Amino acid sequence: MQQLGEILSWLANIIQIGAFVFTIWILWRTRRQLQRHLQHARQQQGKAPVALAVGIGGGIEGAVRQYLSSRGLQMDIVPYTREGWGARDDFYNILRDLLRIKQQLIDNSVTEVHLFYRGPVTLALGLGAIFDDWVPVRIYELDKKAGEYELNLILGKGAVLELIDEIGKEGETVLARHLVDR
Repeated sequence: MQQLGEILSWLANIIQIGAFVFTIWILWRTRRQLQRHLQHARQQQGKAPVALAVGIGGGIEGAVRQYLSSRGLQMDIVPYTREGWGARDDFYNILRDLLRIKQQLIDNSVTEVHLFYRGPVTLALGLGAIFDDWVPVRIYELDKKAGEYELNLILGKGAVLELIDEIGKEGETVLARHLVDR
């Protein structure tokens, strides 16, 4: 009876080790597939991309045109400009305007949006809500030190694709790194 207990104990240990190795292999394979997908998404440009230049407090179309030209990216630019930062009461009107622009982009079968934004953070949150869960939206931020735009995030179908790739590296998240870098 004691021998049976020892055999079952060894068998249970072998099964546990096998399950652990299998789980590690599945996680490693999934991570590789996700990394390949993200790399591919970074390099791809949709068939009908468009650059959306949203400037609250002044236009940014010229800077966006210069950035796209310097990167060899060919696409239409849809500008949206409001002079001054605007009152909070005006935020809903601005968001409605941007929702109308999104509808026009949908009607034009846009496959990808390159979003350049200058304005209040509150409106940026509203803008993110409007453009979430749609086509891939590449979000650019102006690097004030370098004086040029930099691709920071790719939103796509309900997930911040860059965030999925970065969470877990050395126990830090993109948000924590972003806050430390500032």
